[in-house]
Amino acid sequence: MYDLRTDVTDERDLGTTIREHLAPRRATPWVAVELHVDARSRPPRRQEHELWQIALEAITNVERHAKADTVRVDYTVTPARAHLEIVDDGVGLNTATVRTDRYGMVGMRERADSIGAHITIGPNIPRGTRVLVELDMQDEVMG
Repeated sequence: MYDLRTDVTDERDLGTTIREHLAPRRATPWVAVELHVDARSRPPRRQEHELWQIALEAITNVERHAKADTVRVDYTVTPARAHLEIVDDGVGLNTATVRTDRYGMVGMRERADSIGAHITIGPNIPRGTRVLVELDMQDEVMG
């Protein structure tokens, strides 16, 4: 239930939200967590909320499917751009079997599209998965 209630707010930015979400995972043998946040500004709330939902889905996918030893989350924001990257060293994407009952990847793409962000979901070389979201904010009003 905690994960469902966790979100960005006026008081809690995305970097803090991700940090709080990953904190209990760092205290367990789940997977080694590397987090890097360099947020000198914030995207508008709507964009920040969608970035959080993408991050949450990507982290959940690592927990459920990746069999990873390490997950790295990088979140960088400048006044012009937001960059979110979630990388794991797990088994990677199963591109041989397309399941119609899995909507996580579709949802991440739709969320990125809804805020004008570019998302790349693919392999992490030499193993694992990489989710990269880039949001150009030069034309946006900063929050």
